[in-house]
Amino acid sequence: MSRRQREHARAWSAAVRMHAHLMTKRPLDAVVPPVPGLTPEPGEYAVGVLTRSAGMTLDYARYSAAEVVYATGGPSIVVGSPQFVTGYAIGSMLLRARVRRRARRMAAPQWRPARLLCTVVTTRRLWCELEQPHGTRWLHFDYDTITHLDLDRYTLTLTFQQSAPLQLTGAWAPWCAAVIAHYRYGQAAAMILPALHTAVTAAN
Repeated sequence: MSRRQREHARAWSAAVRMHAHLMTKRPLDAVVPPVPGLTPEPGEYAVGVLTRSAGMTLDYARYSAAEVVYATGGPSIVVGSPQFVTGYAIGSMLLRARVRRRARRMAAPQWRPARLLCTVVTTRRLWCELEQPHGTRWLHFDYDTITHLDLDRYTLTLTFQQSAPLQLTGAWAPWCAAVIAHYRYGQAAAMILPALHTAVTAAN
């Protein structure tokens, strides 16, 4: 078994145990997040910290459109024979059309990744530390704004009331899904996470 396979097996086992624990309605122990600036709301506390440095890697992406600015360049005046000028004009038209198509593809809504350094899972929110060109940035996602949660193997997709959908992919995505689903949906998490629930049932 490769290192990646061992990590996925360990993480899946932890997710199954977490789901089983939360099905009993027992509270989770608090952990100390690595950044003091993550101020909890009243009654909120961190239950898990996943860091890239600890090998608990998750890939992060948001589904959104983007503004794309494009320019074809080239001279504004072309001098030459009629055949040369005509050929240049046709070539420029084709180039501009190709650039416009590429710009439209780039601007269309799609999953846009960002480098995720740390994930803090609390009883009320998901915190994500993203690497930025000039430092890092923390974003948080409130569980009570989630309208849909989907776990497909090792990909967790969260849809929100007003903000762009979020996708976490990696070995520890099922563990995050177990915690978030239970704190968002309570006992209904069993129906939302059928794969985890089946694993718990098979183990009993």
